[in-house]
Amino acid sequence: MKLLDWKYTTRSQIKAYFSDYPHSLVIFRKIRRYYLVYEVKWSDVDPPVTKEALEKMEILLNEEFGYSTAYQQRKSRTP
Repeated sequence: MKLLDWKYTTRSQIKAYFSDYPHSLVIFRKIRRYYLVYEVKWSDVDPPVTKEALEKMEILLNEEFGYSTAYQQRKSRTP
């Protein structure tokens, strides 16, 4: 999966598109020093979005912005 395109929206949100789900819009919100998936506007054309895919999307976006260290050290991360 690759991050195809992204842009800022209001309230520190980011809209992004990914190669595995090119027709589905993924909205991220910034929590502390990293971004998490807030909402997926899923398209019937794309396959169903899995939990693993959502995590991969978060990793890709946080790497794009240089927040991968903060994302990996978040409290909600299970070992």
